[in-house]
Amino acid sequence: LRQPKKKERQRQAPASPKAEAEEQAREQAVQTAATAQAATAAAAAKEAEHPPPNFICSITHDLMIDPVSAADGHTYERRAIEEWLVGHSTSPMTGAELEVKMLFPNLAIRCLIHTWQEDLRSAGAS
Repeated sequence: LRQPKKKERQRQAPASPKAEAEEQAREQAVQTAATAQAATAAAAAKEAEHPPPNFICSITHDLMIDPVSAADGHTYERRAIEEWLVGHSTSPMTGAELEVKMLFPNLAIRCLIHTWQEDLRSAGAS
C-alpha cells in the first residue's frame, strides 16, 4: 500500500479548533458580504423603478416625454405647460409673471430620461 502524500495527510488530519473557527469566520464574512450585496442590488433595482424627481413634470406629475424649459427656468411636459399658458401668464412653479411665453426643448433632460428608460429595460432583460 502506498503512503498518503503530505498534502493528503494534511487534508485528512483534523483541523485545530482555532483553524476551524477562522475558517467559519471567513465563511460567515463571505455570506454576510454576499447577503449585503444582494440587498443593495435589490434596493437599487426597486429605486430604479421610480424616476428621478427632475424627470417628472410638476404640472402633470408624470414622466416627461417632451420636456421643455420655460422662462422661469423650470422644465415641464410641453403639452402641460402649453395648456397652462393658455389660461395663465404666470409660472406654475413660482407664481411670478412670465414676460416671455416661449418654450425651449430641454434636450439634456430628454436624453437623460431616454438613457434611464434604456437602463431600466436592460436591467429587466437580465
